[in-house]
Amino acid sequence: MATRASRAKKPTSYALDTDATAAAADTAPSSSVPADEDSDPSPDSAASDDDDSDDSEAYTDDEDDDAYASDDDDASDGGGGAPPRRKRKARSGNAARIHKPHVFRVNRVTGAPPGLRRRNRPAAAGAADVPGALRPPDPSVKITYRPGFIKSTGKRERIITTYGQNNETLVKAIGVRDEYIGLPAVPERRGLRVTPFWRGGEVRAVEVGEQRVESVQEGGREKYLPDVPEGVLKCIAVVLNAGGHVTGMEWAPDRSKGSQYLLLSTKHDSTFAPSPPPPRPPTAARETPPAFERAPGPSCIQVWRFPTDATGTTSSAPPNLQLALCHDWGYASCLKFHQAPRENADERDLGLLAAVFRDGNIRVIQVRLPEQTAEEEEAGGATAFVKVTVPAYTLSLDATLCTTLTWLTPHSLIAGCSNGFLAAWDLTRHPGTPYLYTPIHQTYIAAIASCFPSFPTHVVTASLDGYCRITSLLDPYTDTVVNNRSRIAPTSICWVDAVSAAVSSEEGAWVKFYPLRRFFSATTVCKHSGVVNAVAGSAVHAFLVSGGSEGECAFSNPVRRTFHGKIKNYQQTWFQLEYARKSNMFRMSEGFKLEEFETKSEKLKRRQNNTALVHSTAYPEQSNITQVCWNQNLVAGGWAAAGMACGLVRVEDVAIDD
Repeated sequence: MATRASRAKKPTSYALDTDATAAAADTAPSSSVPADEDSDPSPDSAASDDDDSDDSEAYTDDEDDDAYASDDDDASDGGGGAPPRRKRKARSGNAARIHKPHVFRVNRVTGAPPGLRRRNRPAAAGAADVPGALRPPDPSVKITYRPGFIKSTGKRERIITTYGQNNETLVKAIGVRDEYIGLPAVPERRGLRVTPFWRGGEVRAVEVGEQRVESVQEGGREKYLPDVPEGVLKCIAVVLNAGGHVTGMEWAPDRSKGSQYLLLSTKHDSTFAPSPPPPRPPTAARETPPAFERAPGPSCIQVWRFPTDATGTTSSAPPNLQLALCHDWGYASCLKFHQAPRENADERDLGLLAAVFRDGNIRVIQVRLPEQTAEEEEAGGATAFVKVTVPAYTLSLDATLCTTLTWLTPHSLIAGCSNGFLAAWDLTRHPGTPYLYTPIHQTYIAAIASCFPSFPTHVVTASLDGYCRITSLLDPYTDTVVNNRSRIAPTSICWVDAVSAAVSSEEGAWVKFYPLRRFFSATTVCKHSGVVNAVAGSAVHAFLVSGGSEGECAFSNPVRRTFHGKIKNYQQTWFQLEYARKSNMFRMSEGFKLEEFETKSEKLKRRQNNTALVHSTAYPEQSNITQVCWNQNLVAGGWAAAGMACGLVRVEDVAIDD
């Protein structure tokens, strides 16, 4: 009696289907996958595949082998009760073969014994009630191996799978490699330049809507900005106190000369405020989670001025709070300027600032500095308090809350929503109605970034469903790619145009980048001891800055691993913030040594010889790094800023001089 051998675990070579391949498929040995998987399904099997029962489980390889062996026994014995085996259906065309040991089907029969494969992931709670909501990927087909990319380990293949095959683009990519691959983790001042993939063109001006502002009297300023101690700490860097949990941070763009301006938003109702918020009244109904709740209230956006010297690269005097934009919309959780250069821009006009507020709406504000004399500006002057009663534009959705945003063009922007949808508006055409509203995630979108300037029609998103996704706005339903799911959901994502990749966190502590042309694969560039809260890239260099819940802020260089898979990777700790609960004091350490990054394989080898337990630490909220950003202006491209939950903000020019 002949028995069927187990399926081979070793991957085989891949080839396009030809007549020889089809003929070889008919004469395949008995260890191959049975022809039932490639044949047309019967009506019974089709009905079982359409069944979405949650009780379905997966067969193991051993169960499949036993089933195959019993089929061979019946066939060899010539039993009349056994149905004849169907022959493999010959394929035509140029469809690539997928290695069969890496493709298997889940048993759809209810009541099947539990297997060793992972079970079906149920849809998000309430997703079936939302029209057009996405369901999880079909669990009936699992592909764990991608043909071709496993062999792209050479330098040439890595460049092509990252930048494509356009000769002009490849020449620019080689220039990026030669410029940054020799730098461990921190940029050099001579290497600051606009990304070579920048596509210049005419920038259409936006007609600003009717914006109304009014002056805030001295007696009514306390409810918008908490009373914080005056003074700025001046060490190697500048450390200032913003007065609360930093929720948003952005540098004013298009500042080629003169002072630099940093905009901050803070939680006015946080635990660090003078008085805690009142308790919520008890209700009989189920309480709405705070993230899905509209919470308007008094707050402000702070505009800090950083004076510069004649070269425009270093701060010659301590910064001062020059403007406070007061409002009653709740604190802003996302601040964004568009980075396109403006022609004939007024020095006091910082541009259009888009922000997401706690009432769930997006507002676009024209930020204009108050009129001051040269002597008042040199001396710092008094802080101007201005209340914005009517913004230039208000963008809102009745069915959901806006959670994050980014600019697509100087006159259009796109936002992520709490229900997993994307919404896009054009400020020049019907700004009150979005021209795009489509689902891409199953739940709350935490961060979004535009692939500008190389791919202005693409966006990358990070959601609390555990996935990061890249989507083309030309066809968001089909032209989208998702990466591997992370058990600790990513809360930050950015786009690094120099390496054509998105950067986010995976499993909390790992900072990884995902190239656009192979978004499903990730490369690690940095690791934190806690959970990564924020990550940022720049348009004038290729370096990253990231901050975590452990209070550590670090720099890293993704170019090294982009062009060379086995090159040594480094990370540079910028500073470390520690908090002592008993004494209610902070300690900020700096001057750390450059350290070589440890990959997962190296860490696994080290753990094999170490029996010590691995602990996961919970850090206090006060030491969290909540926001990080680079200055996007070329003259100050080496300036980095980091905001913390305790209200401290550190700003430093970290670029290395020749």
